[in-house]
Amino acid sequence: MRKYFLILLTCLLIACSMIGCGSRGTASQEENIETAKAYLGQQVCVNMEESKIAIADSFGNIASWTQEKKAEEAKPDTETIGAAAEAAYDMKDWEKAYAEYLEGFAEGKNVGRFTYSLIYVNDDDIPELVIDSGVEAGGCLILTYHNGEIDELQTARLNYYYIERQNLINNSDGHMGYYYDYIYAIKNGKWIGVARGEWTEEWEEIDDEEYVFKYTYIWNDKEVDEDVYTKKLNAIFDTEQQMRPNYNYYIDEILSLLKTGKVLSDAHRYEIFVEDISYDEAKTRCSEKGGYLADITTFEEYMRIQNQIENSGQENVYFWIDEDMTICINILGNWWAPDEPSWHTEVNGIDLAENGMFLFYDGEQKKCLVGDMVTDILAYYPEYEGKIGYICEYDR
Repeated sequence: MRKYFLILLTCLLIACSMIGCGSRGTASQEENIETAKAYLGQQVCVNMEESKIAIADSFGNIASWTQEKKAEEAKPDTETIGAAAEAAYDMKDWEKAYAEYLEGFAEGKNVGRFTYSLIYVNDDDIPELVIDSGVEAGGCLILTYHNGEIDELQTARLNYYYIERQNLINNSDGHMGYYYDYIYAIKNGKWIGVARGEWTEEWEEIDDEEYVFKYTYIWNDKEVDEDVYTKKLNAIFDTEQQMRPNYNYYIDEILSLLKTGKVLSDAHRYEIFVEDISYDEAKTRCSEKGGYLADITTFEEYMRIQNQIENSGQENVYFWIDEDMTICINILGNWWAPDEPSWHTEVNGIDLAENGMFLFYDGEQKKCLVGDMVTDILAYYPEYEGKIGYICEYDR
């Protein structure tokens, strides 16, 4: 009974030292830990993350918690930093309008899949803001700003193209045999329809696995043939010049860009290491160094890391980065290596999940690419020995 009383008493002392209860004259956390050791050997564990006191096999849990707590306290106050950056940045009227719109738009909504981009449709200095819902049924909202007002264009499904600074956008998409090209422009700050094309595909089975296809083309409500449809489309909208946004942002990043002129990771720093370790070991290494495995969330961050790799001369190394597949697909879609993501691979007849993410420099394209890989790469691909590394990211 005395033993359990001492355990409880010691745990309470440690808990108080960790949360700061008591007077200024109370013993330090280190003194209380030493007291616990003297009484109980290595049997005390305090889990302050869950505000509980527990008994465990190892005193190491307290030391681990203390390190994590110190690391957490060492992190910058992002809200304070963000507020200071906003105060120092002279927002333009269109930036304020877009930011206010997005804050209202996102309130109460699950916008986790949504991405945002700034594009130049007409030839003024104010970009249009694209809100991509990430699902076909939701389509995209494309905002334009003029004289204090925002006008919205809702696309049918997700796909669209634009010709930069020529004031033309084509909502070109379709599904299940029905396809369309809806051409829009901006006039006096409002979206207007320029032309409308639609075509349908029907088929009839005349024999086993043999079909007859029938296509119907409509341009501005008049039936035409395929050749005329294509000519009329290209006469207005030159498909050889069409483009899509080069990169996208998530909501926090686009708001930071609008309010401060910078992405959230602008002040982050990165370290590059070459070491033959697994993906999980790389995560541990970065955590021990007070950071985390690089979590690339914007094109700007991607380019900073690429420049650092080029400057370091480590262009033949495959670097582990954070495995957030959603970010890589939605934000870094243009930087996937060929045939990636592959999600899984087969080695010696064994199907293996590829739950790790790597980044490497492609010498031919002169840029970094990303791909997925088994987390313990050397166990299955020994030829990568000496070519494995990882990138740690630090918030400051």
